Amino acid sequence: MSGEGVDGRIKTVKTVFRLIHVNLGCALHGSTQVLPKWYAVCKLTFVVIIIIVIIIIMIIIIIMIIIIMTIMIRIIIIMIIIIMIIMIILIMIIIIIMIILIIVIIIIIMIMIIMLTILTVLLYFDWSSNLIFTP
Repeated sequence: MSGEGVDGRIKTVKTVFRLIHVNLGCALHGSTQVLPKWYAVCKLTFVVIIIIVIIIIMIIIIIMIIIIMTIMIRIIIIMIIIIMIIMIILIMIIIIIMIILIIVIIIIIMIMIIMLTILTVLLYFDWSSNLIFTP
């Protein structure tokens, strides 16, 4: 037989194989002891994966916070610009109203001056001689 040794005994076939976890890629190793559990053998891999996931989540959260803050700052700037435009329009309206009031006051003053002039002429006019005299 092909499996016979020198002394005529049959030798056993030794098979060497490695168990590799499909998802993690970790290999179980064995010795004379009982094979360990997957999580015990791949403990470092789990820790590294968890740390990487936590770092990725933190980076995503930081990016989202930056995006939200940028959007909020833009909205605040737009609101400030709108408020400034409204204030400028209100100030212009107030200035126009003040100009109109000043024009009205000037017209009233001119009318009063004209009326005083007419009254003065009427009071000091000599109707019999058609001459203006001084008192």
